[in-house]
Amino acid sequence: MPASLGLFLDPERQNPLPVLSLAEIIAPESPDDLVEGEPLKIYAANTGDTNLRDVSLHLDGDGAENVQLAVDLDGQPGLWAAPGESIFIARQTIFRSDTFEFWMRGVYHPDDAEGRRKFTLRFRAVSVG
Repeated sequence: MPASLGLFLDPERQNPLPVLSLAEIIAPESPDDLVEGEPLKIYAANTGDTNLRDVSLHLDGDGAENVQLAVDLDGQPGLWAAPGESIFIARQTIFRSDTFEFWMRGVYHPDDAEGRRKFTLRFRAVSVG
């Protein structure tokens, strides 16, 4: 099996995430406000057969500009990346079956049209035997 990450809602890996859905939000009263959805903590597990190093997460697709990522800092989101931007997971090596946590949330401007916005979450890493 090649390098692979599994995404879960829980550290025990009982609730896999085949599809990522971010929380619905209600537009603010002021048209100048950026609306932030409820943060979602995600557990990523190295489910492949190699160890991983220099792991980064990237967003693609039309809806990427409406998604923010953050690394986990002691159970809370760290500094949020700009909408649509990638994050670097600051762990040197993620061994087979190890997990790491990160956060996602939706962000919208009141002028954004309602509807679903599709995005893809990709990871990049160096695979080490």
